[in-house]
Amino acid sequence: MAKRIVRLLPVVAILVMLLQPTIPVSAADSLEVLSLRTETGKTYNLGGGQRSLVVSAGAVHYKDDYSDPSEQWKDIDLTWEGNRITKAPYELTLDGKKITIRDKKSGEISSIELLTSEPAGLKWEIVPEYTRVSFRHILSPDKLPFEATFRIVGKIPFLSTRAFDDEGELELETSIVGDILTEKLTEVKDKATRVVRPAKGEIKVDPTWQVTASTDDCTRNTVTTNFFSTTYSALYLGYSSPSYPSRGSAARFLNVAIPAGSTIVSAALILTARGSHTATVVKSRIRAELNLTPVTFVDVADFDARTWTTEFINWDAIPAWTNDVEYTSPDFKDVLQEVANLGAITHLVILWDDFEQRSDQVNSHYRNSHSYNSDPAKAPKLVITYTVLEEPTDPGVSLLQSLLRVIMAGVILVGVTRIGSRKGGLPLFAAAVVGIIAFVIIDILIQTL
Repeated sequence: MAKRIVRLLPVVAILVMLLQPTIPVSAADSLEVLSLRTETGKTYNLGGGQRSLVVSAGAVHYKDDYSDPSEQWKDIDLTWEGNRITKAPYELTLDGKKITIRDKKSGEISSIELLTSEPAGLKWEIVPEYTRVSFRHILSPDKLPFEATFRIVGKIPFLSTRAFDDEGELELETSIVGDILTEKLTEVKDKATRVVRPAKGEIKVDPTWQVTASTDDCTRNTVTTNFFSTTYSALYLGYSSPSYPSRGSAARFLNVAIPAGSTIVSAALILTARGSHTATVVKSRIRAELNLTPVTFVDVADFDARTWTTEFINWDAIPAWTNDVEYTSPDFKDVLQEVANLGAITHLVILWDDFEQRSDQVNSHYRNSHSYNSDPAKAPKLVITYTVLEEPTDPGVSLLQSLLRVIMAGVILVGVTRIGSRKGGLPLFAAAVVGIIAFVIIDILIQTL
């Protein structure tokens, strides 16, 4: 008898383990919830009711058929396959000095063809990005003046032209006559200040095809110069000059989809530097629009009429920034909790500014980051961890399931003992395996109650 009890101990241990609450597979750490994937963001299940949302101000996913709501959003991949790129919101084909682009959203086909460029022998490249394609010339300052002509064919959703170096945008003369686009750059004149200055690094000049322009980020100055823009390539913060001493920026993040009743665990803003800036002290203050469904930015009156959270977090001691490096803000969970307390969040607007002029009031004490119109892949990002309000469990159903599982375990244990002790029957170990399999199958059925 004693030997039989000892032999049954492993079986009892296994059954006790099986009686513990079942952990659903969906609670695996860092498992993306594909049903919550959007054009601009991913949501991860962290387990224990927690989720992590990473959302960008620009698209990070695409569809081959945007009219099909059942098609899963896919990761953008800008790898060239021969002379084509197809895993993006567009299809791009390179043929000599001509690019042809099909917009997957509209079906429109258009092309940009380089006809002439001076001085001769300049380097050029095709730069595909998440929602746009640039035909870029690269030149050193001693190659100025520069001029290039292109033939534009078809309906381009949004065509922009720009010149820039490592310091920022430059004034570029452009004209379109018929289907011919002409770009001219004669000197290095800063677009923001309209002051001629030395070039910093190589100069890049390009016409850019873009799926659409965005009005979901903006930059603002409130003192001396009343400045507001949704098309600027840089999102400014701090003190630029006596004319622009109080700069700040904001971004709208779409399809955030944080359920009502959620608790914000952490929140951070990620900005990618546009240019290198070393001057200190630069200070900022982060707030959010107190609105569950904020609309896109329109003009300065619309911006100034918005209501912001009373909660804020100071982002001080901002370090020196290096071009194209990401920088993360301090945690501002209390700011977002104030918004979440209103209900289910659909979209979010985040503001980071120095409208109070807390930065050193000395020229160039500012930071600027990429906007959507500068580079959609480097547009502002938001990372939020939150706990969802779990649905209450019916205590009656839970008690019934537990009672049935205990009864079932007892029946299986008795059955295993009888089968294992019967002469000519299954060995005890084999009987235990059969019992465990039966337990798992019946337990699955019980959980459907």
